[in-house]
Amino acid sequence: MMKKLYIIFTVLFLATELFASAQKESGAITTLSDIDGRSVAIIGANFDVGPDFFEGHGYRPKSVLAFDSGPEALTALKAGKADAWVGLMMSLANYYTRNDSSLLAIPDPAFTSYDLSLTVAESNTSLLNTLNKAIADIKADGTLEQITETYFIRGNTERTASPASIDGQETVIVGLPGDGPPIDYIAPDGKPSGYNLALSNAIAKAAGFN
Repeated sequence: MMKKLYIIFTVLFLATELFASAQKESGAITTLSDIDGRSVAIIGANFDVGPDFFEGHGYRPKSVLAFDSGPEALTALKAGKADAWVGLMMSLANYYTRNDSSLLAIPDPAFTSYDLSLTVAESNTSLLNTLNKAIADIKADGTLEQITETYFIRGNTERTASPASIDGQETVIVGLPGDGPPIDYIAPDGKPSGYNLALSNAIAKAAGFN
């Protein structure tokens, strides 16, 4: 018998919005409704956006191709393997289109945004409470807003977000999705960086652990 893994969620910290990214020159997709009958790329490992999701929100693409990261989905789009890349983070689409003028970032104005949170083991309520307080603290002092602006508004991919290090404090291991700027990426100095790492560092600093 498989052992069930139960998880609980922290307070919410980042709003998301449904988007489609398409190539300008094709002119085929200018609204989300245009994905009906077409092939779409998704980040299957990170977001629960698949055939059931599309149908539940009134979209009917011809096929759905799942990739492990934004760069892979974007490569498929630019290679003509997909007509659009669809996901749940408009700020991510804006990042890519700001760096590539051949792309469009198309929001769904009717979509009710989800919010992102961290997950911990259901039994670890002590860690959950600590994380919730730390997230509240970095919201209140403006740190969360500053990190979001750095990676999503300004599109930073140069600065390394070094892990927090406090002598004598507990170390908490955080699992991150992988390669996909500006969420996660390898900085020019060869070190892991990105929004998730900067956020994790800020939460750890506020909580008093590494």
